[in-house]
Amino acid sequence: NIGRALRKLVNDTNEGETVYIYFAGHGDVVDDFGEKEGFLLAADANANQEYFAGGVLPLEVLNNKVVNNLTKKGAKVILILDACRSGFIFQEGTQKNLGTIQAMFENATKILSCGPNELSYESADIGHGYFTYYLVKGLVGNADSNTDNNLQYRELDDYLYDNVFTTVNKKHKQNQTPVLRTQNDRLVLKEINPNDK
Repeated sequence: NIGRALRKLVNDTNEGETVYIYFAGHGDVVDDFGEKEGFLLAADANANQEYFAGGVLPLEVLNNKVVNNLTKKGAKVILILDACRSGFIFQEGTQKNLGTIQAMFENATKILSCGPNELSYESADIGHGYFTYYLVKGLVGNADSNTDNNLQYRELDDYLYDNVFTTVNKKHKQNQTPVLRTQNDRLVLKEINPNDK
């Protein structure tokens, strides 16, 4: 179903459009055949980490088949992953199977919930992950640190780091370090409507 939806998305997208791809769920990195590979896991993923049996979306496929095809059509892509080990795409040493750091998702903005060896923590109180919670709060205006009603990528990056890292460290005594990468972090991600806060 995920693959079908992504194919439809690629087919239906036109030049000049902005495409958001958001995934909240499980993520994993495995060492298969001597190389590490990153995966997003669907509900039917193999519990024994035998991911080639199905139920997964390889990060390499997400990049090469989805993100690259969207950007070739002239679309702007914002990829948001709230999954354990989502920062794997920036891990040193992954260049062998995923291309260089610059090539991996080079045409997309990446907003990732954690580093390559970190977990993405959830809260029973808020009913989902801390990353998604603070991402939404940031996007509606809480991350607009200079209150000019223009949310820059760097403002969102700082807001996510300050809130997610601090909250997870305080509540779980663990590190969760969000990652935001875009070609120019001084650009405006979106205008803020003060009433949305």
